Formats: sequence, structure tokens, C-alpha cells
Amino acid sequence: MAYSPEKIAAARAAYVYEALNLVGVAERFNVTRGTVNRWKNTALTKGDDWDRARTAARLSGQGAEAVTAAVLEDFLLL
Repeated sequence: MAYSPEKIAAARAAYVYEALNLVGVAERFNVTRGTVNRWKNTALTKGDDWDRARTAARLSGQGAEAVTAAVLEDFLLL
């Protein structure tokens, strides 16, 4: 099934700016996790790394405390 570029962009925005995980994005947009993962991988092959964008969005405009908090949060989630 083909999805609109707008839906894919909205899913990317939810992942990057709202920090939803792939399951959360899939549920919000009523698609499978595999579909979201495919969108993410396709974007990566075109030079759009959703994970880097997410990290940049989280750290932009914030100081060292935010960086430390983000690293600790990621560590605890692992």
C-alpha cells in the first residue's frame, strides 16, 4: 500500500520531535511497526537519519545539563 508523503512526514515529526518510539508512531498513524521501520530505513538511504534528527532536536538550544539528561535517559531506556 502506498502512503502519502504527508503521512510519512507526520510520522517522522512524531518520532523526531515528540520522541515517540516506532511502536507509538505506528499506533498513532494506524500502520504496522514494520511500515514505520521501512519509512525510516528508506529515509536513511536518502540521507535523512531520523535518529540524528531526533538527537539534534533534543539537544538544540539546550546546555550541558540537557545533554547529560538525554544521555542518562537513553542509558536507562536501554
